[in-house]
Amino acid sequence: MPRAAPAAYDFVVVGAGTAGSILAQKLATAPQKYSVLLLEGGPRTDVASAAVPQRIIQAINTPGLVRNVCPTGAAGCALDWGFTNVRGAPLRFAKHTGGNGAINGAQYHRAWISADLPFIASNEGPDGELGGGFGMAPNTFNISPRARRATTYAECVVPLLAKKASNFKLITNAYVTKIDFEQKGQAKPRATAVRYLNSSGKEVTVNVRKEVILAAGAIMSPTILLKSGVGPPAHLQDIGVPVVADNAHVGSNLRDHLSVGLNFKFKHGNETYLDAVLDPTRAKLNQELYKKLMLRSEPCCAQAKGPLTTTGLPYTVHMRYPGYMSGGKGGFIPDGPNIDITFRPWRRPEDGAKAKCVYPCTGFDVTISLTQLEGAGGSVQLASRGAAAKPRIAFSSLTAEADKRVLYQAYVRIRQVMQQQALASRTVDITPGPPITSYEQFAKKKVTGGGSHAFGSCALGTALDARLRVKGLANVRVADASVMPQISVRPQASVMLVGSVAADLALQDARAR
Repeated sequence: MPRAAPAAYDFVVVGAGTAGSILAQKLATAPQKYSVLLLEGGPRTDVASAAVPQRIIQAINTPGLVRNVCPTGAAGCALDWGFTNVRGAPLRFAKHTGGNGAINGAQYHRAWISADLPFIASNEGPDGELGGGFGMAPNTFNISPRARRATTYAECVVPLLAKKASNFKLITNAYVTKIDFEQKGQAKPRATAVRYLNSSGKEVTVNVRKEVILAAGAIMSPTILLKSGVGPPAHLQDIGVPVVADNAHVGSNLRDHLSVGLNFKFKHGNETYLDAVLDPTRAKLNQELYKKLMLRSEPCCAQAKGPLTTTGLPYTVHMRYPGYMSGGKGGFIPDGPNIDITFRPWRRPEDGAKAKCVYPCTGFDVTISLTQLEGAGGSVQLASRGAAAKPRIAFSSLTAEADKRVLYQAYVRIRQVMQQQALASRTVDITPGPPITSYEQFAKKKVTGGGSHAFGSCALGTALDARLRVKGLANVRVADASVMPQISVRPQASVMLVGSVAADLALQDARAR
């Protein structure tokens, strides 16, 4: 019996995360009724299954629950890609619908605040399609008016599925392994199909009429391109992958916001948000308060109650050190902040171990992050030619002298703040290791990125052109955190914007053909 011809779609979007979900929704709801296939490597997070039990869905949807959906380093976790860096340390990257936007701090930082971009209005505010600008604290969060975490998957894709839109299809547990190309004469190679492994491990091919758009994240988007023969020729030849397009910048410039932390506990047992969540005697009351809110019919949560309605990250301090990265090399965001300081209710055990904190847990961490880096970025490369082989991931580290000195200045500043009488009289520093009292001591610290804010590995201007198209290819775009060479704030809102812009660019080009 002859094999059935592969299905064909106008657009194939890879990745149902923060950018991919809003991108697929905008393509599928365009007046032209283009057919759209959204491929996701992991399972759905809106429908209970063996991989995603109801407790996980509740943890993802409830802002105040302490999420431990997939512990870092947990072997065989179906909700994580299981990546490690070149030193063997585990990295946490979500492998499910919603992506990292379903498990992060939900902070919504407007990196474009002075750019007057037209794409923002539809994304923001309680009446926007994402509920993005709505927050219950000085930090704004992706929390819906019903006090639920508002991921782009939940707000954009789930309604499409509910409507059973005939021109839209979501396939989960689809591990994309390769893009197929054809080339005619001197024309750029054109993507004709996408291959993926389904949940049974069987290879499936889908044809594409117009574009492939990679929104698989800062690790998987360059990995898919490299496996497809798009990248640095020398690296591809070493691995044994035939070169389709020479693009030396695919997989380069991998960056993260490099951080150092301080740990404190309260002297007199002051209570934090986390204690209110972890206290077993109040767990039932917290749930009742939250469920009552969820049953309300009012569109606004002005009367929301209980600790489960917020993420417990009430504010972030943004700082800029004048002169650092202002013009010249690395001056991509000359007016943006370069230091991000977050206070988080928590407390490490006093022996310095990274054990889970149990109630009572009265204390907090101070995380100091360098959000722009002058030093060189890291890389994503192939470790082998195998279709399911994991990539070789090397994050940037704190090597540039200018970066070290700026991060040290912020470290000293926080030390000074914590030594003020109002705080020193109430807190005890329990940061592991001997105190750092000089730049020479600080410069010896090993500071590397852990992937929480990974970006830059398919950057605009180098790997991509100004319309997010992969240089050297006719019809492949990238739309996720990997396109940003630098980002001076927490990236989630900017990644949403990238998805929205990419959809508009793809629709413009489709109408022009």
